[in-house]
Amino acid sequence: MHHLQQEGYIKYTIHWKEKPIPVSADMSQLLYYRNALQKLHFIGAYPDGIGFGNISCKAEKNNSFFISGSQTGHVRVADRTHLCLVTKADIGTNTIHCEGPVKASSESLTHAAFYQADKNIRAVVHVHNLLLWENLMGIVPTTEMHIDYGTPAMANEVIRLVTQQALFPKGIIVTAGHKEGIFTFGNSFQEAYNILMYHFDQIKTG
Repeated sequence: MHHLQQEGYIKYTIHWKEKPIPVSADMSQLLYYRNALQKLHFIGAYPDGIGFGNISCKAEKNNSFFISGSQTGHVRVADRTHLCLVTKADIGTNTIHCEGPVKASSESLTHAAFYQADKNIRAVVHVHNLLLWENLMGIVPTTEMHIDYGTPAMANEVIRLVTQQALFPKGIIVTAGHKEGIFTFGNSFQEAYNILMYHFDQIKTG
């Protein structure tokens, strides 16, 4: 299936093969942390039904990665039928190739940018949280306000920030032009999750 979807959903050109994806240890970790984040309301759906938040990890094959599916944020306990494997991401042409029971998340191009920017990044978490967003914007690495989510511009901005030598604190980016948007990342889900919870706890107790 090949099509382009717009605001609130998928913005890139997507080539999707509907098929089961193989079970892997990486997928089990992804589902564990995804469901933990959904329970904490970092991943979910707004009252209008549009989902928010997604999570991904590198797969063993080439530059492919697993990611939570488009519009699955409302699912309380996700399983592998809610995941997709991105097999190719081309920022220049704004194109995603993926396969799975569901289409890849609307943030897939941005997730791909993290993996392209630094081979040591193995997991990426994208959540929505207004408290974190308001308190961390401009304090931690922050994307430019005019850059919209799910676009090649956002992907290139992520690459710019991740490859900066002085990126501090490590492992977190706020998206100024994408309200409530936070990305954390690291060489494991535990690292990405711990970075998120560290900043959240600091704000709550501060």
